[in-house]
Amino acid sequence: MINAIDTALTGLNKASQQVNKSATKIVRGTSVNAQPQSQPTQNTNIPSTAPQNITTIQDVDVTAEIVNIKLAEISYKANLSVIETAGELFDELLNAFDDKNS
Repeated sequence: MINAIDTALTGLNKASQQVNKSATKIVRGTSVNAQPQSQPTQNTNIPSTAPQNITTIQDVDVTAEIVNIKLAEISYKANLSVIETAGELFDELLNAFDDKNS
């Protein structure tokens, strides 16, 4: 049981590091302009209001980094579940010994 908790803690740490790494890449790789830019669509009378306020400074695949953050979140939740389950099993084991000795 201790080995499962140790493995889960290692997984939590790695997930946390991945989030930090990906977030740092996104922050260092992008800059936000003060005002969004409007760009004309096919019909030049109707300007596009889609935000165009993120400017890439470095070659960062923001989509891939967001996917990495989401995968780290899933891993974090799974490892946390392992720790919670191990804690519940430990409590049950203690209760079984307590009941046996009473």
